[in-house]
Amino acid sequence: MRSVSRGISRRSFVSAVTCAAALPLVACGGGEDEETEFKFLTQPQNVTITVRGSAVGVLFKATVSDTVKDGEWFESRDNGATWQSAGRDAADWLALGFFVSDTSYNGRKYRVTATNYDGKTITSQAATLTVLAGA
Repeated sequence: MRSVSRGISRRSFVSAVTCAAALPLVACGGGEDEETEFKFLTQPQNVTITVRGSAVGVLFKATVSDTVKDGEWFESRDNGATWQSAGRDAADWLALGFFVSDTSYNGRKYRVTATNYDGKTITSQAATLTVLAGA
């Protein structure tokens, strides 16, 4: 499908194939690409947890306006000055989950990049993890 659809968006290609199959029954649109802007619908949010001797689950998540081909999460340990990969994400599921058992993760920031099938990549805002020590 990739070689056939070169030059048009995946959504337009699917529409064109669907439209071509329906031609004897209905008239189809004028070939305009009805592509919506690729953007974040929800951004990762700050998370605060309290550790009390056992591991606590952390979840960062985001949603976007189009189908995701690839996603990758990044972590910063220096307040956003540098970023390193925190793991790739399965398509269509922009979530990063892990467990924390001590306060060494306090202040780390997380963000995600998402790439759609048209090859457009966007980067989310950064979210901060606050880890408090329990009594």
